[in-house]
Amino acid sequence: MKTKLALALAALCVCMLSGCYAAGRLYPIQGPLASQAPPPIFAAKASAGIKSGSFTATLANGEACKGNWTSVSTAPTVNGGVPANNQPQSNLVAAWDTVYGNGFYVAHVLGQRIRIQGVIPCDQGTILNVQAYQYSGGDDKNPTLIRQGVATDNKGNIYKLAF
Repeated sequence: MKTKLALALAALCVCMLSGCYAAGRLYPIQGPLASQAPPPIFAAKASAGIKSGSFTATLANGEACKGNWTSVSTAPTVNGGVPANNQPQSNLVAAWDTVYGNGFYVAHVLGQRIRIQGVIPCDQGTILNVQAYQYSGGDDKNPTLIRQGVATDNKGNIYKLAF
């Protein structure tokens, strides 16, 4: 277990220091875009950073979305409370369960050490609420970094965010 964590942290540090990013896709799962046949798939990109970074996406009709994400703290505060930025956007808890299955957020996302979220404005009025997390998968001989996420918009769409 220590080996997996060390490899994951080393890979994350290399990425952050080299200015890399994670290319991803937004897949509409529920809402008006998901009802199109076939549903569209949109490009997204998140830059690597320690506590924050950028997030960009291109939606329908070339709508450009650009904003920032921040890390979500999982450490308790001095008085034992939950940090303010640890509170997920309420619609995203339901989005996790819609995309990945009932109870997924509580079972897999809540408490993860590497978790980000952001509100991303787009140039044609769409606003994306994005949340993602990263964890180590595989085994000691073949460790892998796995990133998963969700997004919602102000037009009634829920997206799966895959990196």
